[in-house]
Amino acid sequence: MHMWHCRDGFEREMRITGLTRKTILSPAWHKKHPLMANHLFGFEKWEYFKTIVKYAFVGHDIDTEYVKGEGDIAPLEKICMCIMLARRAYLRQTFCGIYDRAPGSITNYLKEWVPVLGRIGKY
Repeated sequence: MHMWHCRDGFEREMRITGLTRKTILSPAWHKKHPLMANHLFGFEKWEYFKTIVKYAFVGHDIDTEYVKGEGDIAPLEKICMCIMLARRAYLRQTFCGIYDRAPGSITNYLKEWVPVLGRIGKY
């Protein structure tokens, strides 16, 4: 696993906690870790996050039920990054570690979806 520009301690923590692009979108993982939806996305429950995304991004064909968590980054994953940035001020390096992408790719995803999030307004 590539951990672009991440420190060894951060990489170790991610492997121990299971914080990956697959787990943060997994209902089973959120059931096991009920406080993480608030920590990651700023919503009290995982179900709240999914409901907000489903209705706030109408017209963007966002699948909130299934994301492979491998290969190309899905639109829902890009939205997750934007929400984590907007509501929790996570650093780009955090996204590099979770999504196993280079900083430039993360920047491109954010450039693509932050304006969409801004147009939606406060949710």
